[in-house]
Amino acid sequence: AGQLSGEGNSAAFREFAWRFVNIIARALVELGQRPDYMLIQRHVINIDALFIEYAQHYFAKTESKAWEVIVQIEAKLNEKNIPR
Repeated sequence: AGQLSGEGNSAAFREFAWRFVNIIARALVELGQRPDYMLIQRHVINIDALFIEYAQHYFAKTESKAWEVIVQIEAKLNEKNIPR
């Protein structure tokens, strides 16, 4: 991101990229993992697994029954009741 211009759309993209990488790194640290370039790259490309792992970790710490409720809600979803 250091090679991008500090003006206009480049500045906005640079800020977005920095925040995205920072969020990934903070989530990894919270999960007890040490962020490195390869790990961050893997989650930049596919953040779903990190999000699910972090959500499970967060809910286990803050509300132990939350994940069970989420699974129950997910089980009720089908093609007819998913908003488009």
